[in-house]
Amino acid sequence: SHEFRTPLTSIRSSIELLGIYTEKVDADLQQKLTRHFEKIIRETKRLTSLMNDILILGRAEAGKTPFLPEKTDIHQLCTDVLDLFQPQPDAMGVELIFATRTREFHLDPELMTHVLSNLVSNALKYSKGAKKPLLWVDINSKYLTIKVQDYGIGIPKDEQEQLFQSFFRARNAITIQGTGLGLVIVKHVVDLHQGEISVQSELGEGSLFTIKLPKINV
Repeated sequence: SHEFRTPLTSIRSSIELLGIYTEKVDADLQQKLTRHFEKIIRETKRLTSLMNDILILGRAEAGKTPFLPEKTDIHQLCTDVLDLFQPQPDAMGVELIFATRTREFHLDPELMTHVLSNLVSNALKYSKGAKKPLLWVDINSKYLTIKVQDYGIGIPKDEQEQLFQSFFRARNAITIQGTGLGLVIVKHVVDLHQGEISVQSELGEGSLFTIKLPKINV
């Protein structure tokens, strides 16, 4: 993990420095360079995300995933995750519906960040040109419920049971960028929290992923 992170960090910092240097060039050239710099930064972020996914899966297979639940502000967690997607030029954004006044819940914030990031990323990726996806959250005395609804391409009925298998890609998603690892990580993290995840989907109408996490007695 460290050997991957070091060159990626160097690339990011070098591009940021080049961005500063190019502030003195003419506007037309600066615009072209900025477009390429943004692409490099976007791709290094994607590589970092992929590396993190593989690292989590490696720990999961070894039974060594750190699980550190703590009292977490769920509204802030959701907001922070959604903010990660705002800089992308092709991002349509996600509507957050927080259906409760209760904001705190015991969970592992780092692992749940991976869960929300993966589900939101999928919702945006498979909904291009469609209605804005929704992130819906509710908290009661027993459960935290999270729903991610998109209005995109949907998942074939006969393939939905395979969604949480490593490297699986639905046949209608083959041409869309992805690794087939995100939902495996989501399922692993939900299992660590002793929760449940389900999916409802219709081709051409979108998908609804629902997570229910039980309250942890602390």
